[in-house]
Amino acid sequence: MLTSFLATRTHARTAARAPDAGIPLELARERSANLSDVRYALAFELIPGAAHVEGTLTLDFVVRDPKRGVVLDFAGENLWDAALNGTAFDAREARAANHVELPRRAVRAGSNRLIVRFRSA
Repeated sequence: MLTSFLATRTHARTAARAPDAGIPLELARERSANLSDVRYALAFELIPGAAHVEGTLTLDFVVRDPKRGVVLDFAGENLWDAALNGTAFDAREARAANHVELPRRAVRAGSNRLIVRFRSA
């Protein structure tokens, strides 16, 4: 779960094909060239005997070139109440396979903050 959110990456995504699961070396290099100062805070809601874990992620990161886009890996069950730099977006619509493409209209050069609720098994 933790690595799901930490595995952010950027790429020039085409509408016809979502990125593959995981992080190929080429995309990891591209990501490291475009993203820096990645910091996160996770708050979990732990309920004894629950089948799922829910929580909130706050992810802060710096983007050099917002035109390259930002994609997060997420292998969990569900995402909701998502906001990037104060702009709400539907994380379900932004999700493809095990990835979430952050809305380009909200990604900016410099500091960015994503806050999102999640459910994971």
